[in-house]
Amino acid sequence: MPPPPDRQELDAFERQALEFLCAGEHPLLATLRAQLGVATVRAREDHPYGRWTDLWIEEDTPLIEHDERFAVDDLLVYLPGVSEPAQVLLHVNRGRMAMLEVSSVVGGWNPAMPIEGFRYARADPEAGGQLAEAPQRDVDFALRGWTR
Repeated sequence: MPPPPDRQELDAFERQALEFLCAGEHPLLATLRAQLGVATVRAREDHPYGRWTDLWIEEDTPLIEHDERFAVDDLLVYLPGVSEPAQVLLHVNRGRMAMLEVSSVVGGWNPAMPIEGFRYARADPEAGGQLAEAPQRDVDFALRGWTR
């Protein structure tokens, strides 16, 4: 079924980024995957340093039992011709996916450009806690903003 007239389908980049962010063996991630199955876009805002995608999740979709805001923020995206990877974050508000954010510190974002790939990241203590590519996903790090 197509989305309501005031909403759009996720584009290929958004869907792929959300699939990476929702991957893993954790009940919270399973709930986010269920939300991904029905997610639509209310608005997009592109700028040279990234994109904000405002997401809509229907009321009858399973929610995360957590009223606070948090982000799943362990994903990097590599773009051709851009010297540093951009960070990709999924903001969750009141148990629902709320916004997908792409943020590049060096600029160069263009939604039409192909991506070179997604990689998981974690804080690198040797780089002052800056995000660095990780050999595998650390779900505890990805969900560190979510606390019970």
